[in-house]
This record gives sequence, C-alpha cells and structure tokens, in this order.
Amino acid sequence: LYPMEFISNQTFLWRSERDGYDSFYLYNIDGRFIKKIFNKNYVVKEFLGFQENNIYFSTYTKDALGIDLWKSSIDKKNVKKIVSDGSYHDFKISPTKKFVIDNFSNLETPRIIRILNTHNGDVISELLTAKNPLINYNIGETEIFTIKTDGGIALNARLIKPYNFDRKKKYPSLVYVYNGPGVQLIRNNWLASSPLWMYYLANEGYIIFTVDGRGSENRGLDFEQVIFGKLGQIEMIDQLKGYDILIKKPFIDKN
Repeated sequence: LYPMEFISNQTFLWRSERDGYDSFYLYNIDGRFIKKIFNKNYVVKEFLGFQENNIYFSTYTKDALGIDLWKSSIDKKNVKKIVSDGSYHDFKISPTKKFVIDNFSNLETPRIIRILNTHNGDVISELLTAKNPLINYNIGETEIFTIKTDGGIALNARLIKPYNFDRKKKYPSLVYVYNGPGVQLIRNNWLASSPLWMYYLANEGYIIFTVDGRGSENRGLDFEQVIFGKLGQIEMIDQLKGYDILIKKPFIDKN
C-alpha cells in the first residue's frame, strides 16, 4: 500500500499497522528490523520527508476529524507536534524541509493557504483566505458531535438543519449511511464533508443525520477491523445507536 522510504543507502522506513495504528518502522537493507520510530496512538496519514535525522509526517487526530503535522528524530529523542488545531490540513513540504504549505479548512473556515516553518509551526506568509462561497445562499447549520456505543466508544456524528430551522417544529429526518471499510464521511473541514444536496434537502424541511460507526476509516486497527467476519452486524448496532439518540431530540418527528 505504501512504498519504502529510504533515509540512507543502508536503511529505510516501512509503514505498518502491526501494533494497532499506522506507523513507521526502521529496517536495514538486509531486511533486519531496527526499531519503531513513532510510538504514539495516531494513524499516520502521509510521509512528507526526511532531513538531518528528522522525519516529517502528518497524522489523523485521535478522533480522525482533523490532521496534525509532526516531526520526529530517528533516535526518537525529539518527537514534536508542529500543527495541531483540530482542522483538516493538507501539507506540502519544501525541498529543504524548513517550510510547509498548509492548505486547510474547518467547519467555520472555507479555506486558508499559508506557509509555515517546520521548527515551531509559525506562520511565515498567508497566501489565501477564501471567502465563504455560500454567503449569498440559505445554508443551514452543520453540527459535529460524538455519540457513544454501549461499550463507551466515541463515534463521530453530523447533523444538518434547515436554514430556517424552528426548534418548536417537528422535522422528518434522513439518515445517510455508509459504514463500511475504507470510508470516512465526517471530517472537521468545510461543511464537514457534506455534499450540497444535503443542504438542499435540509432546506426542503428535513434534518440530515450521519454517523461514522465502527468499521469506518482512520481510527486505528481495533476500530476499523472489529467488523472483520461480522460485516453488517457491528455497523448496524452503531447506526441504531445513532438512531436512538436522534429520535430523542425534541425537534425530530420519529414517525
């Protein structure tokens, strides 16, 4: 799935989920395992580069809603989170590894593109602050929150309301589901990854509800592979938990 990343002519990094989270393992060219480089419970998203004994990479936040930027020395004496604000980032690193282009958004921010230094994440230059492209449209509120399984596992949920939402009214609801492997429907990016048809339907008088249950992506091996050999069973339990919470809201017409 991922290529070997050579950091010298004698050693390379290999990515694996063997310990429960996608991480980096150092090998020599004879195939001998040397050590694990990143020992924290975060899922690695992207290897960005290597320079002067440090690897630069991004990870998903623990709730998988955002993306963080990290630097770790090969000897593991210096492991530093450079960017961690909960937003959904895409990083491109410079050839010198001293700077990154940070392209990000969140639920309130359509897009910001800026240049950061990789020493401490300070902003060097802001290249773009996008205006809200929907400012002249009627767009309802989007809410991201968590619900918990009976075993106490937090699941991400998203709720979209009509632009003229009235708490005193009762609304029918559409529960939008994809809870299989390899997919994540909810992120802390612009509109929380919601397609615009959901807002159109909300404005027609519906509440749009989604849960990323167990089996969805970027939460670690235990969360993702609990559905192995049980496809359709665990996912349904989590969707029904979301349904139980949804119908308790006073503005939902549970009929």
